[in-house]
Amino acid sequence: MAPTRRTAEQTRWRLALAAVVLLGGAMLVLASFQVWLSVATDTGGVTQISGWGSIGGDNELAGSNLNDLTGGEGSFRPAVTVLVGAGLAVVLAVALAVPTRSEHPYRIPAAVLVLVGLLTMGYGLLRLFSPDPLAVLADGEAMAGPGQYLTLGAGILLIAPAVAVLIGVVDPLERPPHRGIQR
Repeated sequence: MAPTRRTAEQTRWRLALAAVVLLGGAMLVLASFQVWLSVATDTGGVTQISGWGSIGGDNELAGSNLNDLTGGEGSFRPAVTVLVGAGLAVVLAVALAVPTRSEHPYRIPAAVLVLVGLLTMGYGLLRLFSPDPLAVLADGEAMAGPGQYLTLGAGILLIAPAVAVLIGVVDPLERPPHRGIQR
């Protein structure tokens, strides 16, 4: 089987798409440290809870962790799920960046990337519309923070390069013609 040839433009596209996937992974890491839950206080301020459960704002609970306060009855760590998606995005970006010699080498990483992008988008939407998974607050009392929006945006950012790979942007040129009568 003769090796396939790639042009410099295809290599640039492949590396640019891998960089976009890395950017999506970086957005997911950033989202994990952002505020995921905001609650208005009686004094007119706002209490904010990060993706790891740390409480901030103008509340007497500021500086503590929501996971410690639940007494083992639940856990508020949406950042864990987001970091799993970020780790997968980094692995898939490396898979896109590494050159190979087969005809359609990036189809499987692109398909997995679509799945990771859809799952992170779905998780961002789920937490956007239901920001309090522990149900410790009254309905409508909890507000979503920027963590959900970053997760949603990162999911979209992960799907875009995968679609470009699946439509053939980084596919190699046709095989070089063979000499002689054999094919």
